[in-house]
Amino acid sequence: MEIKLRHSGRLDPNTLERLVTAETEIHGDSGWRCWEVPIFAEYGRNYIFETDNGFIGSAQLIRDWDNPETVYLAGFGLEPARQGHGLGTRCLALLLDDLAAEDVRAVELTVAPDNDAAMKIYAGAGFKVVDRHDAKYGPGEDRLIMRVDIKGKQ
Repeated sequence: MEIKLRHSGRLDPNTLERLVTAETEIHGDSGWRCWEVPIFAEYGRNYIFETDNGFIGSAQLIRDWDNPETVYLAGFGLEPARQGHGLGTRCLALLLDDLAAEDVRAVELTVAPDNDAAMKIYAGAGFKVVDRHDAKYGPGEDRLIMRVDIKGKQ
């Protein structure tokens, strides 16, 4: 199955609705809301992962203002029916290759310490835990900070 990666740019209403629905299905209450996805489209970057059958997932990134060659992977996920089949690994590889081609040097993200599936995908792509922030998103919402250096991949 071929996976295509595209930058979403400005979002038409159907794409916006699809992304918000997917975020709710994938991440529940912690997913992006209808007013956050357009902000990422205009000021950050949304990536859409698709097959010939349409949307399978998305990623949202922002640049680090203090280090513009580093981007923060603020959101990454596949539709629930697409999870567990190795597609997350393939989508993440496509994303990192695209970023490397744009001279991004590093990608950082946060992940819940008990999210074994996500950590396996990230570690497989070369991400390493560089820090831990307890209660980063409030009490009981601890996060690991992971980073991968990608300059020179392309």
